[in-house]
This record gives sequence, C-alpha cells and structure tokens, in this order.
Amino acid sequence: MLTVILTGGMSRRMGRDKALLPVDAEPMSRMLARRYSVLGPVAFSVDRAGRFDCAGYLELPDAFPGQGPLNGLYSAFTRTGENTVFLTATDMPNGDPALVRTLCAGLDGYDACIIERRSGRYDPLFGVFSRSCLPKVEEALTGERRSLRSAFSRMNVHYFTEDELKDWDLEHILANLNTPEAYESFLREREAAR
Repeated sequence: MLTVILTGGMSRRMGRDKALLPVDAEPMSRMLARRYSVLGPVAFSVDRAGRFDCAGYLELPDAFPGQGPLNGLYSAFTRTGENTVFLTATDMPNGDPALVRTLCAGLDGYDACIIERRSGRYDPLFGVFSRSCLPKVEEALTGERRSLRSAFSRMNVHYFTEDELKDWDLEHILANLNTPEAYESFLREREAAR
C-alpha cells in the first residue's frame, strides 16, 4: 500500500505552508511520512514539482493543476504500480496507521473505504482506495464537477460508521489543523503527552 500525503493546499487560514509547519524540529509532512512508512512506501502529492524537499520520498506533482486532492489519487495510480493507496492530508497530524489497516481490511470488492461520521459527513482525506477507482477519478477530473465528492458518487464505497470504529478516538485522529490556533493547541497537547 502506498501512503499519499496531500500537501498541495493553499493554507489560506493557516497563513503559511502546513506541510512545512515544524513538529519536533522537522516539517509536519516528514513526521507523517515517518509515521506511515510502517504501512509501505510514502509519497507527497504536491501542486508543483520541487515545492519543498521531499527528503527522498516519492514526489507526485499534480497532473491537473488546481484540481485538488483528486490529483493525489490520479498520480499515485498512474505513476506507480501500487494497487492500494491510503490518502491523507498533511494537516491531519494525529492519524493512526492501525486505523488505516482496519480500513484497508474492508476494501475487498470496493473502490474505497472511508469513515462516515454520525453527523452524516464523511472524511475523504483519510481513506483507502483501490486501483479500481482510477476510471472514476479520471472522469471526475475531466468532467464539470472536479471534486472528491463527485468521484465518490461514481465509486463503490465502503463507509465505516463511527459505531463500527467505536474503539478509536476519531475526533482526535481526524482533527485538522487549519488555523494557527489549532496548530498551537496541537503542539501544547503533544508536549503535555510526553
């Protein structure tokens, strides 16, 4: 399984590149790459080649500039031989590889496995995808609606409910760092946990 860390966002609310935010003297993106390397190879999905030092990890520049996270899936499947991709955002620093393995175990026969929250919303940027989703991703990227949600409407998706994952602290694992305040809170929690 290839882990693809999405790093091509604009970071407007954060005010600086989230992939490069320091966590324990290294960029957040590299901290995540080290964490997820237990699952297999790791790649960075980037909006343009050479945007930052990928430290030897595979760099996957967007094939469809400006079209968001679908680029990460498209590039992962068209530029590697991997059959399974774990897709995550660089601003989700609490992800757990064991939860990824749980999602992966449910992938058989599906294009994707993602988590559906009690609110009915789902987290597409912490999901596992099969190569079978590639035609649907391509259709979404070249169609009028170029979003993950549009691609999902074409896919056979296994939605894991919160009740099925009740042993996991999903609020913590799926938390996004979108603002400087959220980042500072994350650093304080990390320091307190030591």
